[in-house]
Amino acid sequence: MALGKILEMSGKVTMSDYSARILLIDDHALFRDSVARFLCGEPGFEVVGCCGTTGEALEILQTKTVDLVLLDFDLGLQSGLVRIESALSTSELAR
Repeated sequence: MALGKILEMSGKVTMSDYSARILLIDDHALFRDSVARFLCGEPGFEVVGCCGTTGEALEILQTKTVDLVLLDFDLGLQSGLVRIESALSTSELAR
């Protein structure tokens, strides 16, 4: 069952009232594109950015409002979680 439907059934939120803005960060383009395609087909989700590095993510976070970050913890030599966590704590657009 789709997450949106589960949330609606809980009675706490209707997906027509809310749209989660999502940033996808993964260095595997096929995975990133597949997740984005899936989420775009679900009500209540809006993918506002897809990127393969934390540097690209930091650029997106400066210009887009993001509710949820889906982050690959293993981004090669980059410490993805530390860099994104820092950016989210200083971004005016992050919630």
